Amino acid sequence: MLKLLPLVAMLLFAVAAEDAQAGKLKLPKFGASKETTEEEAVETDGADDLADKCSDAAHWINIALDDVTTEPGALSQSVNSRDKVLKLPSTTGMEKYAQVWEKIDQSKRGDQACGDSVEKWDAALGRIAEYASYLAGEIPKVLDGVWRLQQDGDLVGAVKEAEMAVALAQVGTSLDSGNEEMAAALVSAEARRGEAMAAWEKSLSGPFHAEHLGQVVLFSVPTAPGKESADRIATSWRAGEPMYAVGYFMGSLNDMAGNPGGDARMEVAVFDPGSGSSQAIGHSHRTIDVAAAGATAYAVELWPADVNSPADAALALKMGEMLLQLPPRVHELEIRILASDPRDGGRTTGRFDPPASAIRVDTSDTEALRAAVATLREVYTSKQRMPKAKKTDAALSAQMMKAYSEAGWEEKTLRAVILESDWTYFHDEWNAIVSRTIRGTVAVQSAGGACTMYDGIFQQDALGGGKYSAATLNLITSDRPISCGNVSK
Repeated sequence: MLKLLPLVAMLLFAVAAEDAQAGKLKLPKFGASKETTEEEAVETDGADDLADKCSDAAHWINIALDDVTTEPGALSQSVNSRDKVLKLPSTTGMEKYAQVWEKIDQSKRGDQACGDSVEKWDAALGRIAEYASYLAGEIPKVLDGVWRLQQDGDLVGAVKEAEMAVALAQVGTSLDSGNEEMAAALVSAEARRGEAMAAWEKSLSGPFHAEHLGQVVLFSVPTAPGKESADRIATSWRAGEPMYAVGYFMGSLNDMAGNPGGDARMEVAVFDPGSGSSQAIGHSHRTIDVAAAGATAYAVELWPADVNSPADAALALKMGEMLLQLPPRVHELEIRILASDPRDGGRTTGRFDPPASAIRVDTSDTEALRAAVATLREVYTSKQRMPKAKKTDAALSAQMMKAYSEAGWEEKTLRAVILESDWTYFHDEWNAIVSRTIRGTVAVQSAGGACTMYDGIFQQDALGGGKYSAATLNLITSDRPISCGNVSK
């Protein structure tokens, strides 16, 4: 059996311990013997006369009534949305009530104030029985959702939904232990959870994956998911030495990217926690196709053994440029591997936190690092070409170059390529078109002679009558260097 504690910790719906006490919560009965903690004893023993004690009892049973008065619609909304926290009824008030009740002399429980509390106690018990019955009816709906998510390939969501069904059933059986329907629902929920967990386990690359779920693990040699060797794990890196990484995701890369069944935009980002900034100090990305995006782990080469033949020249170059910006000393950095939706330029991120790992990086040998970066830049730029145009429109290409310049950039624009065959249209509440966008690449040259390609999203606003404004630059999604001689190729 794989080690599943990391998954459970990250997937289980947030149910407060005092709210659920799943499978352990027992409702106290009148006259029952119950030990109290020192803190609770102070609360109850502080009441010096009968009136105060009855008042205490009324206070706690009123809290209990509030806790178990959950509108069915509110629960249904939580059940049907995996992104919401499911709130279950608390019986803390009822437990406190029982503690106070035991402090009241048996012969004096007929006092009017205490009598009112007894009526409210009975009402709370009835409300809890109704609530348990409602839960029993909701659990099959949640289990149907588990099945649908599995069919859609959302294995992480299926486990999450199954965990919620079990939590509901555990609370239900605790609230009404004699409810046979609830007991049967608990058995069904646990069985479905087992099926969902088994399917999820099978999607992982192996036991090492389960053990390092949600982490980026660094290796001193190229390492494929499922073929890890513990003695090759690295926790420090001397800049310029070979370094490789594998990110272990909770689900498929495209699901984590928010694009189930589609492509995924993978990004390696480096952060400096000591800087106090939440912005990455270096990053590089690439889009992978559906076949690769269906995996649950992602391996990258951070730095090649030979800078003349890197596996991913773009990533190595970005890493080198980032390291050169750091002072020549040892740094405590963090590496994350993120998955996002390529359909909107990577602005839509995944549903869970990305795998991450801390690492000590030594940037002392700046001369060797600078020489390696120069070689990588030459290797990378010499192989770069402008992307193939998906649409030919000279007027639009000219608008893209002008839009880039008008956005405040000083480089000289050389060429623009349209990356989509058609526009994406945006409508108002009356379904009238208000704007449209299209992706494109603009090549520019700096004053120093270096050339760069910028990928961006360009927008035209609707003017009415089928006419549109000139294109403006909406967003730059990525950039990469290119040899100036290759811009026209």
